[in-house]
Amino acid sequence: MFRISQYMRELAAAVGTRYALVGALLPGTPLRIRTVAVCVAGSTIDNFEYRLEDTPCEGVIRDGAQFFPDGLLQSFPASGMLREMKVQ
Repeated sequence: MFRISQYMRELAAAVGTRYALVGALLPGTPLRIRTVAVCVAGSTIDNFEYRLEDTPCEGVIRDGAQFFPDGLLQSFPASGMLREMKVQ
């Protein structure tokens, strides 16, 4: 039986991305997410919380699915998380 971490590795590989995550909005705090599963470069990492402001996830919550084939950091220049991840 697959564990969610295995699904995340498979998802990241299937779409050819270095990062993949699934998160849930924290109750009573619509601007924070707690990850449920995170994959970075083919490995799962510990879950974490983060603010939605200035992230692509803010747009997902507000407008639905988003797609940024490139220029992600330029679209969200205030995102320290994206800068730290060195996202292109």
